[in-house]
Amino acid sequence: MESSALPPEIIDDILSGIWSSSIPSHERIMFMTTCPLLNRTWKAVFARIASHDIYILSTKFFEYLCSITHSQTSIIYGYLLPNTTHTIICQPDLDSSATEMYMTLCKQQNFIGLRNCFPNVQKLRLRLSRQQTRYIKLVHGVKQVVHTEISLYMDSSSRLTTICTMWSIVMRYDMGSLSHLPEEFDSQRWHADNVDDCLRLMFPFTLIGFQTTLTHYPSAGDTVNVVHDEDHTMYYCYERYDTERFDDFRGSNWRLCKAIPVSMTGE
Repeated sequence: MESSALPPEIIDDILSGIWSSSIPSHERIMFMTTCPLLNRTWKAVFARIASHDIYILSTKFFEYLCSITHSQTSIIYGYLLPNTTHTIICQPDLDSSATEMYMTLCKQQNFIGLRNCFPNVQKLRLRLSRQQTRYIKLVHGVKQVVHTEISLYMDSSSRLTTICTMWSIVMRYDMGSLSHLPEEFDSQRWHADNVDDCLRLMFPFTLIGFQTTLTHYPSAGDTVNVVHDEDHTMYYCYERYDTERFDDFRGSNWRLCKAIPVSMTGE
């Protein structure tokens, strides 16, 4: 251990906190490129954390990930990919190149390639955050910040299977100069009316074909749970099960299957 190095336990706490936080994409890229250069301890801890929960930052990074997974030649991750991967997260800034990858994942009809390439992955998380837009109705001029997440739970099937999809929305509104909402304001009714508008934020780039994907809107038979707390925050969530369909939007499954390491294919 270098004389000036921190104990591995502290490094683990520092990196875990940064890696799980909602930092902008450019800051995450800077973190990914500089952290492994500090010393061997930081590099080893970073590789373990970053390979367990993978962040897809752009389509190019996705292609790079496929390349190093197949070749097993990464000087950072070594042989940690793909077997240690538990969660894959796509959390783009809305003005970043990762929005294309977010759209691609939203429109996938199945995730066979993902499961084959990362045999131990359990969850795919698609996240967005943005401030109030024209879709969301204002509460007496009060702006809101909306956080959305689509979580798709994976099994180990190498064929078409049934996917459990969980939608969640967290809407916080800044009261600003208002000390309280008017008595006549029905928060439960107002937020229920906005569910559909909030869901549109999860796919803000194009709605073409959106209803046919695994991540489609709630139907009339779905139960949407709404919870309101005293901190001017609303929580929406619902889950459903959908059967995958045979398709490969933009060749993502093909690239993932090509990325399977030779050691896993037996070739």
